[in-house]
Amino acid sequence: ALFGRRHRCENCSSPDLDHVAFARTGTVHTYTVQRYAPPPPHSLPTSPWQPRPVAWIDLDDNGPRILAPIACAPEEVSIGMKVRAECHIGWRDAEGRPVIAYGFAPLTNDGDAA
Repeated sequence: ALFGRRHRCENCSSPDLDHVAFARTGTVHTYTVQRYAPPPPHSLPTSPWQPRPVAWIDLDDNGPRILAPIACAPEEVSIGMKVRAECHIGWRDAEGRPVIAYGFAPLTNDGDAA
């Protein structure tokens, strides 16, 4: 699974691709807490670095399992937690332009992101 529109396979260069929209919601399969800042060139906006949960998410509707950060405190994440995909500024490039990234946010009981 690749995010964003592609014109060829990144592994074999074939132009024969299926474009599929995945569910925006999913469930935490397992997680860890990233306690160190990513190395350059990823100049993340949080300074000083704050630990963050990173989880394997099983997307709903039989979607794939993907790895992504979760926008909550490490002590708030749990296996089985329902989450929703969201886009945010992941970091800024060398010219200071925002680079858009995806992550997940916990869902509240009414289905909204927390």
